[in-house]
Formats: sequence, C-alpha cells, structure tokens
Amino acid sequence: MKNPTPLLAAFSRGCAATVLLLATACSSVPSRSAPASPQESADTGVSSLNLLVGKRQLDEDEWEPVDEPGVIGLEYANEHANAALGFEVGVSIAAAEEDEFVTGLGDVEFTNRALEIYGGLRKTFFADAAVRPYLGAGVTAIGVEAEGEAGGVSVDDDDTTFGGYAHGGLEFRITDSFRLGVDVRAVFGTDVDLFDASGDTDYEQLALVAGFSI
Repeated sequence: MKNPTPLLAAFSRGCAATVLLLATACSSVPSRSAPASPQESADTGVSSLNLLVGKRQLDEDEWEPVDEPGVIGLEYANEHANAALGFEVGVSIAAAEEDEFVTGLGDVEFTNRALEIYGGLRKTFFADAAVRPYLGAGVTAIGVEAEGEAGGVSVDDDDTTFGGYAHGGLEFRITDSFRLGVDVRAVFGTDVDLFDASGDTDYEQLALVAGFSI
C-alpha cells in the first residue's frame, strides 16, 4: 500500500478535524422539546380576587333583633392546574343595627359588629367552563362586639372565637378575567361570652360574588 501523499494526509486530517468540530457543536446544542400540548400550554394556575356582598343569619334566639347583619368581604383564592386542591384566605366585616322597645328602658339601639379572618382549602370544578362550581372549607377567627344604647347610656362587650367554615357556589364567566356568582357559606363551632352569657356566632350566609382573575 502506498503511503498517503502529504496532500491526502492533510485532507484526511482536515476532514477528521471538521467531523470532530461538528460533533462537538451538535452535542452543545440543547435538544428541542416536543411542542407542549394545549393542556400544558394553558395557564398553570388560577388566581382570583373576590369581592363578596351579602347577608348572614345568626341564631335568632341569641341575637335578635340584630341577627341578620349585612356583610362585605374580600377573598384571595389560588389553585394550581396540576394540584388536587388550592387554597383561599379572606377577611369580612358584618354589622347590624336595630331599634327595639324594651319594657322599663324604652327604645334601645342594638348593634352587632363582627370581623372575620379565615383560611382553608378550595376546589374549583370545570375551571375553563362558562359556569363553574367550587367548594371550600377551613378555619376561621371571629371578633364580635355587641352594644346596647338607651337614654344616652350605652353598654358593650366583645369576645373572640375560633371555628370552622364550609362554603360553595357557582361562578358565571362574563369576560376572560371577570366573573359573577353566588356563594353559600356556613360557620360552626364558635363560642362567645357576652354580658356574662354564653352563646355563639355560628351563621349561614348568602352572598353575591364579583371575581377578578389576577
């Protein structure tokens, strides 16, 4: 076999160097992943800020005539698309004020105020649908104040309690980032002492919801 000529040897060395260079370059280029499926391309989370306006029903035997306070609340909810459950936190203020005639005292103005802070788990079903139901449950802390005033003299008392809550509702899509809905809620397991009497602030609540995607 003839020895390769200097030109052929140089050409062989050049080819080898070129192949090595191409191999190195190819190995350094990241592989292109497969196109994401529509589900994977979708938003990986659902976050919303919800405004609630409604009315509560407290135990009539304990809270009349201020057993139906109006309520306004603000709630943040977050659910990851791949998670079984999301979470929610919120705050609400409820208040009622009524005058009632009391024998021996005359007209008495009764006031009931409550501040509630809560947090728990949340599950929304059919998140991409025009109408979507949801459920939530967790723990709540409620600070309540009761006051009575007659003839320029007032007495008041307050207490704080903890309990559980559960709620559910329907949301109707108005735009891609705005929904209207209705929410039904119940709080249970609370215990308060006001004016040396034991009671609770358990309630049922019906509220309208305006939800904003964020």
